Amino acid sequence: MLIEGRFCVTQKEESFITNVYVKPTNTGHCHNGESECPQRYKDSIIGDYIRIALTHCSTWQLMHKEIERSTQVLINNGFSERDINRQTKKIMENWYNPSATRKSQDITIFYRDFFSTAHQEEERIIPQIVNRNVKPADQERRIKLHIYYKNKNTSNLLLRNSPNQTKETKQKSHVVYRITCKRGNSSPHPTSA
Repeated sequence: MLIEGRFCVTQKEESFITNVYVKPTNTGHCHNGESECPQRYKDSIIGDYIRIALTHCSTWQLMHKEIERSTQVLINNGFSERDINRQTKKIMENWYNPSATRKSQDITIFYRDFFSTAHQEEERIIPQIVNRNVKPADQERRIKLHIYYKNKNTSNLLLRNSPNQTKETKQKSHVVYRITCKRGNSSPHPTSA
């Protein structure tokens, strides 16, 4: 038996069998399904577990067993069984019936949003607005909206690390100016001299 990364390779007579390897110390924790992150992120986590089962298992029985194990891990971490079954069905259909020609005809519109308390409602309303008001000229093509998030801290860090940074006039100088005092004798502090 050879364990390489996340999969296990076992030799049986003249063939090899691969399977997903789970460490004995694995407690089954993953991202919390009840968190406030967008549904798209939760779907991505579910999809990762399913794709690992599809790519790492060499037999249908092992793949089915791994999908059952992954489903139980996800349910234990707060994911809904309905979402897990929906994503599993979707990924399995795309895996065995790839639609590569369809994807190339999609028109992707990217929309940058910021996390707020109303991000779930925005994710529901913005696609409705786009679907109602944006129609492709070619009827064969579909509009695909991709909402991505960038919080203000990340965008500020990106600007701060940029070599072409422009500074405001207040930020250009750290000079302490000497002011003459009209009342009595004055001298500069040692830290400002």
